[in-house]
This record gives sequence, C-alpha cells and structure tokens, in this order.
Amino acid sequence: MKGSLEAVLGRCKYSGNSMLDEETRGELHEIEAAMGRQGLRVVAMAYGKKEKDLTFAGLAGIMDPLRPGVKEAVANFQDSGARVIMITGDAKETSVAIAEDMGMRPVGDLPRVVSCAGREIDGMSRAELQEKIKSVGVFYR
Repeated sequence: MKGSLEAVLGRCKYSGNSMLDEETRGELHEIEAAMGRQGLRVVAMAYGKKEKDLTFAGLAGIMDPLRPGVKEAVANFQDSGARVIMITGDAKETSVAIAEDMGMRPVGDLPRVVSCAGREIDGMSRAELQEKIKSVGVFYR
C-alpha cells in the first residue's frame, strides 16, 4: 500500500519485526513534517496480507519542482491586485513550503501564508468558513 502517512499508519500494526507503538508513530510524523518543510511530497509505504495488519515499510520524498513560469505568474497576479489561493492534496508542511517557493504573499499584515486543513473546514459553519477564507492562502488535505 502507498499513500499519505496518515492513511498508511492507520492500517499498520508493525514496523519491521516490532509492534508499531505511539512513540514510533510520532517520530514518523516528525520525519514527514521535516521532509515537507523541504518542499518534498511525502509518500508512505506498507506491505502485508491483511488490510489492517500491515507492516510499515518507509517514507519516500518526491521532489516535484514548480513548472517554469509559475513564480512569475503568481507575482503578476499578486501585483495586479488579485489574491492567489492554493488548494492542494499535499500535507501542511509541503503545501506551505511550495506556496513560499512560488512567492505567494500573506494576506494583509500577516507574517506568513496562513494554511487550513480540509478537516478544519468540515466542522465550520458557513459564516465561520467565510471568515476563515479572508486570511487563508493555502487549503491542504
């Protein structure tokens, strides 16, 4: 199996010959975050015969550079007064790193580009979402 770390770990019981404990799960999330801050797309892998008893196999970091002209296009939009918003299936750290790499500017006087997870949106009322959208530049999985 391959997918997001969250999805893969949800089906894993083992790492190597050992049980996959909470400490190890936490360490894996820290590694994923560090890889994401480098702008890598992180893919987790696991193997096994039973869908809920998989063995964690590892993480792969995939460099997916911006296409030529993206930085310039983002700058042109922002310079013309348009607000750029990114919606992505990447993890938070990867999303923010990519947004910063392509030159997305924070909204108003905020120091950084603000991000929001899809699961945060799920629990919001329409009014809360409308307010949140005013400051968010990156919506991620």
